[in-house]
Amino acid sequence: MNRREKDILYKMSKTPYITQREMAQINECSLGAVNQSIRNLQEKGYLDAEKKITDKARTFLKDIRPKNAIILAAGYGMRMVPI
Repeated sequence: MNRREKDILYKMSKTPYITQREMAQINECSLGAVNQSIRNLQEKGYLDAEKKITDKARTFLKDIRPKNAIILAAGYGMRMVPI
């Protein structure tokens, strides 16, 4: 699955009644590319015939969600300030 398909699948899980034109504007790609991606997602079983996400898609989205995060902060510390 490529990045465009992941983005489309994620957006369809959040807003199920989004049109393909709106999806093309959000993802900044052509309407034909969105249509092809939706067709590929249907063939792979991530979308059903009514273009609703399936349990397979929910499991996939759950699996690719980040589990941990490391937050790095940079800036002046007390030891960097001249005494």
